[in-house]
Amino acid sequence: MACSAHQPATDLLQDYLAGTAGSFARIVESYAPLVRAAALRRGCRQADLDDVVQETWLSLVRNAPRIRCSNALGSWLWITAGNHALRASLGAERVEPVDFGAEAEWTADEDAVVDQVSRALESETARRLLDRALARLSERDRTLIHLLFDDAEPVDYRTIGRQLDMPPGAIGPTRGRIMAKLRSDAELARIGFDRAA
Repeated sequence: MACSAHQPATDLLQDYLAGTAGSFARIVESYAPLVRAAALRRGCRQADLDDVVQETWLSLVRNAPRIRCSNALGSWLWITAGNHALRASLGAERVEPVDFGAEAEWTADEDAVVDQVSRALESETARRLLDRALARLSERDRTLIHLLFDDAEPVDYRTIGRQLDMPPGAIGPTRGRIMAKLRSDAELARIGFDRAA
């Protein structure tokens, strides 16, 4: 990934672990653009960016010996920066970070690791934000959205109308108003819902 052309990732991490003078500065210089990009990709606000980047570097200092494959340094930094950015962007809500415990196996295929974790984080974050946005809707609106979009057996408009005491002809316009509310939700806009819905 974002590794210096003069020194491979394996050497950078090994030099740092061996205590070589200036090795941490070379890691920061080589990977700073990747760390910043990962934080921004996870919805980090500009106001929080320096703190998120700093937390990522502190995490590396604490966890460098636990990175089993030196070639995975870029993936590790990408995921760690993403975790810190999610915490910052979601405020006080607790986000479960990716576990870098002793059982974690890192491979040299950084792109595959980054893609897999990136999709999982995006999916989990999107679901959490959507659940919070739906909770802000009225009970009737939530029920209508669930009846229309849940993965279960499709429900026809007549059945929905009876269940919600609503004329079937009002379901489409009501659905449109609810979707407009969701598209204007600031939290959902951070995950691109305003463009996708």
